[in-house]
Amino acid sequence: MAFDWTVNLGHLLTLLAFIVGALSAFFTIRLRINDAARNAKNALDRSEATKEDLAAYKIHVAETFATKDGLNGFRDEMKQGFRDITERLDHVFLHSNTQKARRIDRGD
Repeated sequence: MAFDWTVNLGHLLTLLAFIVGALSAFFTIRLRINDAARNAKNALDRSEATKEDLAAYKIHVAETFATKDGLNGFRDEMKQGFRDITERLDHVFLHSNTQKARRIDRGD
């Protein structure tokens, strides 16, 4: 059995449909790859901008808000201040009670 190499309109249309389908698939895939690359580049740019914003915010937080060491120092200063006030009030009340005791002893 010999292969018939004659070409008719049906063969040409089938070949044309195959070529059109292959080209459309090629360009569709190419466009999707380009879109994916563009989206990846945009995402990278956004992540770089976010990193810069985060670094600026960290500096802002460090400048604006108290650190744990700063709060511990403030707490220690407040404790010492309360101790000083307590000692002064104890001295005042002790001195006042001593004077009352002297008056009582003198009979005033």
